[in-house]
Amino acid sequence: MIPVSNILERKFNAGKFRNRIVIVGAYAPSLNDQFLTPLNSEWDDSPRRIYGIEAIAQVSSYILSAVLDDRPTLQAWREPWTGLVL
Repeated sequence: MIPVSNILERKFNAGKFRNRIVIVGAYAPSLNDQFLTPLNSEWDDSPRRIYGIEAIAQVSSYILSAVLDDRPTLQAWREPWTGLVL
């Protein structure tokens, strides 16, 4: 993470951004940009809050892994199976 003030003052190494995806966003509790997720630690079963920027990074990583590593993506069941109740 690089603070906005460092970018405005050009106090960063531009080479770090070469061949990278740059996600710009805020990471502050005061913005109310948090989401509950099923992610949690090993010893805690309660949902964990993540910031919107973290959610965007996770989705970006998922898409890149699917394309670059030829990983399968989530699949939905076809219509005849969606009404099946087990």
